[in-house]
Amino acid sequence: MELELTRKVRTNNSTIGELSINDIFECFIIEDKDRGLRKDMTLSELINKKVHGNTAIPSGRYEVVISFSNRFKKMLPLLMDVPAYEGIRIHPGNTAADTEGCLLPGRNKGTDAVTSSRLAFTALSEKLKASAKAIMDKGLIDHGWTFINIDDGWEEPARNDKGEIVANKKFPDMKKLGDWLHNNGLKFGIYSSPGPKTCGDYLGSYQHEEQDANTYANWGIDYLKYDWCSYGEIHDRKDTTLESYKKPYIVMQDALQKQNRDIVYSLCQYGMKDVWK
Repeated sequence: MELELTRKVRTNNSTIGELSINDIFECFIIEDKDRGLRKDMTLSELINKKVHGNTAIPSGRYEVVISFSNRFKKMLPLLMDVPAYEGIRIHPGNTAADTEGCLLPGRNKGTDAVTSSRLAFTALSEKLKASAKAIMDKGLIDHGWTFINIDDGWEEPARNDKGEIVANKKFPDMKKLGDWLHNNGLKFGIYSSPGPKTCGDYLGSYQHEEQDANTYANWGIDYLKYDWCSYGEIHDRKDTTLESYKKPYIVMQDALQKQNRDIVYSLCQYGMKDVWK
């Protein structure tokens, strides 16, 4: 499924665009003011142009997943890896004052507003869910669509008595879930952070890297997305070496390599210090 948002109307207060699914118009979208941010800009350029709380996200291509929102207490679409932003979701709302960077759908548009937002959101959500189900129902797993990834929001607030990370009531048995996915020819992905907390304020892996890697292996995890998030609070900002920005990812890499299964390791680090070099 391909979602395309074309920004049409720009004012000093908001941006209104048209969202299409596979080239067919779906709904209108209202965002904050478009200040010309682009995904190919450097992080410092984006931060310098961004006005906090009143700037539409950088234009560009983004992966969209459905994950649990700690703020809204429900499953919502989430745009992945938006540079200089965190937690960009699609959710109901009517004006730019409701966005905080997020995308708000509506069936109709007005001046700096959209209407019938909940109806538009419900229709969009159902299409996104149907697309995910089609991975199995339409045999897409035979064409490389094999990973089912759980994004942030699966973690309990505290570790168990052994210091192990555990899943919350939304995912009561991760091992059983992993076995079911594997039995259906799919692979199992999960999300965490090298910091004490994830971007959604759930438990991260800081100082529990090897323990968490062991847990992931026991659950049958095939893919780990590891997001910088609160590690910025741990990182010594006086140490500007490339090695200091690589360090938390190398720690988890070493822990994953000790496991008895292959786990694809995906890094989200915002491009600081050109870390990929």
